[in-house]
Amino acid sequence: GFACGLTYFVGTVYWTSSVMRQYGDIGLPVAIALMVLLAAYLALYPALFAIVVHRIGVRFGTTRALWFAPAVWVATELARGYLFSGFPWVLLGYSQARVLPVVQLASVFGIFGLSALVVLVNSALALVVLRQGRGRWSPLIPAALAVTAAIAFGGVRLQFGGLTREGTPVRVALVQGNVPQSEKWDPAKAERILERYLSMSREGAARGAA
Repeated sequence: GFACGLTYFVGTVYWTSSVMRQYGDIGLPVAIALMVLLAAYLALYPALFAIVVHRIGVRFGTTRALWFAPAVWVATELARGYLFSGFPWVLLGYSQARVLPVVQLASVFGIFGLSALVVLVNSALALVVLRQGRGRWSPLIPAALAVTAAIAFGGVRLQFGGLTREGTPVRVALVQGNVPQSEKWDPAKAERILERYLSMSREGAARGAA
């Protein structure tokens, strides 16, 4: 669990080392070491997940342990999101962000519901691999039903889309000053940055933004 988590988080938060080097004036070796330490801390949660699922398996059997896996995984993600001020980055459910019918499930169960769905599917696949003989493929049935229900709900929600059509339309302007990070907190640049945003906001209002 720890090895899996370390690989996952080094592969997703690797860029924090360049941020620390460029904006924190930290040497590259130290920045990389700090990034790896952060990844190692985050990897403790998948490690905890593996331990808990293993203990459930020892006591109640592998099948029950894998069906409990979605709940255990969500519990570790919740813990990661709140303990020590929280670090809810790259949660498993975010993997579905571009699958529009599936991601609609977040409107009911939040991001953690999507994480649970992903783990449920993978638990079913794991059971298929581990089982032999008759009934080997039966774990795919509840997983398939859950995914089908999610897609059906999401499809209906996308088709009708009442939330995007109801109410009074309001024209808005989005302004992006593109201020370099190196200038963002420089007091000497504050007035120029503020004036840039005021100018862009006035332009947006002149073009009809309410």
